[in-house]
Amino acid sequence: WSLKRPRRAACLLALCLASSLLAQTRNNRTPAPLAPPAPRSRLGVNIGVIREYVPAFMFIDVIKSSRRFGSVERPWEGEVALDEHGWPLADCGVVVFSDQVNVNGVYRFSCTGPATVRVRRSPAAVRHLAYDQTTNRTTCDIVFDAPQDELTRLHLTFTGTTNGVKDIKLFRPGYTDDSAVFTDEFLSSLKPFGALRFMIFLNTNDSTIRKWSERPRPSDAQFSIKGGPYEIAIELGNRLGKDVWLNIPAGADDDFVRQLAKLVKEQLAPGINCYIEWSNELWNRIFSQHQLNLDAAREETINGDRKLSLGGRDTDPRHWGWRRTARRTAEIAQIFRQVCGPDPRIRVVLAGQHVNPAILETGLRYIETNHGPPRDFLYGIAIAPYFGNADKVALKRADSRWTTSAGCSWRRPVSPPTPTPSGPTTSPAVIRSAASPTKAASTWASTMPVSMPKCAPSSIRASANRWKSTCAPGSTTAATSTSTSSTSAGTPGTATGA
Repeated sequence: WSLKRPRRAACLLALCLASSLLAQTRNNRTPAPLAPPAPRSRLGVNIGVIREYVPAFMFIDVIKSSRRFGSVERPWEGEVALDEHGWPLADCGVVVFSDQVNVNGVYRFSCTGPATVRVRRSPAAVRHLAYDQTTNRTTCDIVFDAPQDELTRLHLTFTGTTNGVKDIKLFRPGYTDDSAVFTDEFLSSLKPFGALRFMIFLNTNDSTIRKWSERPRPSDAQFSIKGGPYEIAIELGNRLGKDVWLNIPAGADDDFVRQLAKLVKEQLAPGINCYIEWSNELWNRIFSQHQLNLDAAREETINGDRKLSLGGRDTDPRHWGWRRTARRTAEIAQIFRQVCGPDPRIRVVLAGQHVNPAILETGLRYIETNHGPPRDFLYGIAIAPYFGNADKVALKRADSRWTTSAGCSWRRPVSPPTPTPSGPTTSPAVIRSAASPTKAASTWASTMPVSMPKCAPSSIRASANRWKSTCAPGSTTAATSTSTSSTSAGTPGTATGA
């Protein structure tokens, strides 16, 4: 985000993410990309929450997004005992989905163990129920038939089991297996975007996870309880050739960060960038991670840490928390560097708030004073402006009925047009150097939806100017030299290094 290089411009990250246009070379230990490399949009999107009521049609196996298993009598309560993977240990019920429209068709069901499958309070019927003793699998078809354009739901119960059932699968209409994980509809909805931010998908807000062993796993029965796994997030980016933005829980210890770095190193495909953010909006009082960070900052200061309080000169605990956020982000950057080496695709981001630039200024100054130049630790900063359906101009758009809820939750009419992304979304921005701040700002604004707040570039520019003396140009890689020699002034280009 330095302004020293004259041939780069301000880009945007999730929804306004800076994405590299050049593939980076990786060693043979990393998997090959599942999609051919191509120029990526600089727009990113948040992948939405995994819940039974979200019409994202994300997973082929509907059970992954279903509500926590409950009793036969009250499947919506989520009170049945579960094993370590989340499978029920007794007869049970489940809310497969709710508040959905136009989801008719034949759903293919199977599970391990005997079970009598019944539909409860839903416009569906069970057909061809059978149990195979040889394979120990119960199978059937769930034929769903609800009125057109009417909100509906699917509740199932499983009785006559032997200490519950496991490995439940329920494939959406048109699918015979879930090896592809994601539905074609969901993958298609992500085509306009160049980067995918998984903050909501990973259940980052209010997370209580501290140890790597506590994280969501691909083997979990449902992803709606603890969140989606990192492995699935990386797989989605690899498959579509999109950059990924991963968030680390506020309470995660160093080993958690180290294991995540190893996972990224092993599984991230060549040419895919990975943004790393510690938690989400640690300045925001509505999230428990804010209080966790603030309490830790207070405790450390009381116990003798003089750096957070500037030797006792700063008595505002909020500022202590901002500095602690910067310190932890720098520590995370160091751990990733130890594991992954100087890989330019690893892009650690320090997040703040657009309307309160003091948060980032305080954090950057802390890093500079106690660790070194911010460019040695950070790829960029994220500023979190918001825009979307609250904007009156956006509401007047002809496609305003196509909205997202912090991700790709597309409404599905009978004959949907091509989805146009709109709606309330967080838009952190990475600050890069530019030949002309004014031209960079106009370039930014001209590429954004009509609801983009045009006040953002000036405040970002002011913050970057304050810190340009501490930020040297990006690292001297082949991608950087190519970018700077072929990109005209004021036009966004490939950027590496903070």
